[in-house]
Amino acid sequence: AESSMRARAVVFVGLFAAASAVDHAKFRTCEKTSFCRRHRKAEAARQFLIPPGSASVDSSGRVSAQLHGGPHGVPLTLELAGFESGAFRLRLTETKPLHGPRWEPDDILMDPPSAQLVALEASAAAVPEALRPSVASGEASVYALRRSDGSDGPGVVSLQLHPFRAALHVAGEPVVELNPEGKFYFEHHRAKGEGAAAAAVAPPDEADVHGGKTIVDYGEDGLAVYSDGTKQQRASEAEAEAAPA
Repeated sequence: AESSMRARAVVFVGLFAAASAVDHAKFRTCEKTSFCRRHRKAEAARQFLIPPGSASVDSSGRVSAQLHGGPHGVPLTLELAGFESGAFRLRLTETKPLHGPRWEPDDILMDPPSAQLVALEASAAAVPEALRPSVASGEASVYALRRSDGSDGPGVVSLQLHPFRAALHVAGEPVVELNPEGKFYFEHHRAKGEGAAAAAVAPPDEADVHGGKTIVDYGEDGLAVYSDGTKQQRASEAEAEAAPA
């Protein structure tokens, strides 16, 4: 028993020493990453809306609409598609992307046989009871999935215009909701000037520690490697160089 206790003590001391020996400078924290800093703090509600008359069903049976508003005023395009399996797919992309269309894994996300989407009237049996007044007033739209054999899918999708919300309903009940609290946020591509302007007005604790340089990699020590061949300095090293001799 005594030898067992000694063995446990040795293991505990070894683990404690290993944990104490971790060099925290090799790990990036949220404070060192602008994207994380921007989104870790609680954000106010960001209202997006679908302009009345924007949503429409095209000849292929897919729904398209425009989204406006949000924190940066970047317009988005909404696409809603239905499939013979009964599934729906909703995509939101930038209407005018800064660097062209974003990359998508087309070899993984394949399109199964599609089905037609049909806009329902407020009186349709498949429209959830709670949404009937909104559909009747034009404040929301509800779409059913119609298969090639004429049968309807098990669910319907609702789009609320202002604020923008989307939900999948089955048997009149919402089972999946998008933006139920009005906090939908889209991280759009930003121009270099836009980032510089944000850095200029950023508080001291959010200053750009990379001096506007482009990061191409990170070394084993956790410090950034820049496109000009230089490497990020630790805060203590930078302060030592800046200090007068």
